[in-house]
Amino acid sequence: MTVTDSPYVGIDPATGRPADPGPHALLVAPTGAGKSFGVLGPAIAMRPAHWPAIVVSSKDDLVHLTCADALTRGPVRVLDLSGFAVLPDGGADWVRYDPTTALRGVDDAADLATDLLRAGGVAAGAATGPSGDSAEWISRAIAPLAAILWAASDASAKARRDAKSAGGIAAAVLTVGDVARWKLAIDRLRADPTAGTESAEAALTATAALDAKLLGSVIATMVPAVLPWTRLAVRPDEAIHTLGPRDLLTGTTYVISPGGPATGAAVALLTQSVLMWRRATSAARAKGVAEPPPLLLVVDEVANTAPLPDLGRWVTEARGLGIRVLAAVQTTAQLRERWGTAGGEVLERAFPSILALEGCADQDVLETAARNAGMVDRESVTTDADGRVISRTKSHGPALDASDLVVPQTTGPGPRRGRLIRGQFDAGLLDLPGYDVIMKWKAGQSK
Repeated sequence: MTVTDSPYVGIDPATGRPADPGPHALLVAPTGAGKSFGVLGPAIAMRPAHWPAIVVSSKDDLVHLTCADALTRGPVRVLDLSGFAVLPDGGADWVRYDPTTALRGVDDAADLATDLLRAGGVAAGAATGPSGDSAEWISRAIAPLAAILWAASDASAKARRDAKSAGGIAAAVLTVGDVARWKLAIDRLRADPTAGTESAEAALTATAALDAKLLGSVIATMVPAVLPWTRLAVRPDEAIHTLGPRDLLTGTTYVISPGGPATGAAVALLTQSVLMWRRATSAARAKGVAEPPPLLLVVDEVANTAPLPDLGRWVTEARGLGIRVLAAVQTTAQLRERWGTAGGEVLERAFPSILALEGCADQDVLETAARNAGMVDRESVTTDADGRVISRTKSHGPALDASDLVVPQTTGPGPRRGRLIRGQFDAGLLDLPGYDVIMKWKAGQSK
C-alpha cells in the first residue's frame, strides 16, 4: 500500500495498493455497512502527511477513531455544533467558528450572506436550490445581510481605524432581528473607506425604510441564516479559540454537525475554506511559487451534516483548486431529496467515482454501470446424458446485469468489500481491511 493523491476508498486486491478513484469519490453505504471503520477513518489516516483535512460528521465517532493518528500530523481542532461531543484525550482542542473573521471585503460578505441564506433554508427543511417565493426573498435579503456581516467584521473595524472589535458574528446575530441596531451598522459603513461600502450602506438603509410587512419578511428570511450562532455551543467564546483562516492550512479540523439549525455553520466553514484554497492556489500560480497542499474534505452524511449548495461545482472544478472530496450518503436518493431531482442526478454523475458498500440498493447506479459494460455474444450448449452436444444457441445481450454488481455479503474472516464504479463503469471489488489494519501497516512503514 502507498499513500496516494486521491481519497482512499479501498485496496485493489489485484495489486495490493490503494485504488485510484480520481480526485473525488462518493461513498454509498447504508447503516451498518462499516463506512467509518472501513473507508472514512482510513481515508483520514491515509492522506499524505502534509495534507490538512476537514472532517464533518453527525457524531464524534470519527474524532475518537482517528484523533491519535491526526495528532501526529499537526494540530487537531474540534468544532462541536451539537453541544454533546466528547473531546478525546491527548491534545485535541475545542474551537469555535466566526465566519466574519475570513471576510476581506464587501464582496466576501455578499458571498457569505448568500451561503448562509441558502443554508438557512436547508436547515428549515427546504431544498438546497431555492425556488419561487423563497428564492425571491433570499435575493432581497442578500444585500442587507451582507451589509450587517461586513459592518460586524474586524476587517471593517480595521478599515475604520477602530481599535475595538466590531463584535463579529455575535454582533451580527443581535443586529439582524433588531432594526434599531441597524443604525450603528449604517454609521459604521459610512465611516468605512473599503470599496463597496457605499452600496452596502445604501442597501441596508433602503431595507430599513421598507413598509413593516416587507421589512418583516426580509428579517424573517435573514434570521435562519445566523441561527446557528444563537446556540451556546456554536457562538464564539473568549475562553475558546476561534478558528482563523490560517488555522485550516495545517492539521485536522473535525466538525460535529448533527443537522438542524447548526447546519449553516458547517456549510459556511467548508465554503469559506474552499474559497481560501482557490485564492491561495491562484496566487501561488500567479507568483510562480509552491502551491498550498491539497485540502481533504471528508463529509459523512453530506445531505444532512453539510448540504453544500455548490457541491456539484466543487466536484467538477475542485481538483484544480487543490481540493479533494470524499462524501458519504446512505443512498443516492438523499442527493435528489436535498439538491432536487435534477441537482441530485448531476451530483451523482459529477463524482468521478462511487464506492458502493454491502447493502447498497441503488439500482440506478448499478444499472448504469451494467449498461455501460456493453453487449456480448454468448453461446449456450445443450448436451445429452452422455455429454454429447445436441445443439448450440448463440445470443447477443448485455455483458452484465445490475444484480452482478451487488456487493456480496462478507461471511468469512476476510475484509469487507466495496464495489468501485469509476466514470459510471464497473472498476471491480475492493478490499476494505479496516482502520486497525491500516494503522498497523502505517506503523510498519514508519520503522
